Amino acid sequence: MQNLKLLIICVLLTGSFSARAQNVKPAFASFLYITYDYDEATKKADIREIMEISSNGLLHLLDKLPNGIIETNYPLADTSIAKLNKFFNGKKPLKSYMVTDHIDPRFHRANPLEYISYTDLKGNTYPFTLVNEFMAQGFRDAVNQLWKMPSKIAYKGRTLNTPALLKQILDTQKKAGYVPKIEDPPPMM
Repeated sequence: MQNLKLLIICVLLTGSFSARAQNVKPAFASFLYITYDYDEATKKADIREIMEISSNGLLHLLDKLPNGIIETNYPLADTSIAKLNKFFNGKKPLKSYMVTDHIDPRFHRANPLEYISYTDLKGNTYPFTLVNEFMAQGFRDAVNQLWKMPSKIAYKGRTLNTPALLKQILDTQKKAGYVPKIEDPPPMM
C-alpha cells in the first residue's frame, strides 16, 4: 500500500511537469552555459557548473559543490525563455552585446569565467567566452536569471571536466582576445 501511494504521488508530480503548457518556445535548438575557474599560471580550466537548456525549455543543471556534484532538471518559465530569446536567436553576434572589451587597469578580475555556446534553429553554433561585466545590462539580466533549483542528489567522485569540453572552452577563450587576466586582488593594507 505504501508503494502504491508513492507511485501515485510520483505520477501526479510527473504529470504536472509534463502537462505544463509552455507558450513561449526557445529560439535556439540548444543552450550551454558553463562557469569555470581559470589558472593563469597553468593555463588550465576547472569547470564549476554546467547548465544545458533543451529546445523544449527544460534546464538541466550539474553543479560542483563540496559534497559532490548535484544534478537537477526543471522547465523554464515562459518569461525566462522570452528573455533568452532576445539574445540567443542567431540574429546578432553575442559580441555585439558587449559594452566594453577591457577592464580598468585599477581593477582585478577574479574567477570564475563563463562560457556560453548555443545552437540556433538552423543548426549554427555560437561559442562565446562571457565576461559578465563587459556585457549590456539586458544581456546580463537574461543570463543571470538562470538560477539553481535545490537538489538532494550529490554524486561523489564525479567530475565535470571532460577533455573535449575543456578544449572547447579554452579555445574559445584564447580566440576571444578580450578576456582579462585572472588574478587575486591585492592584499588589504
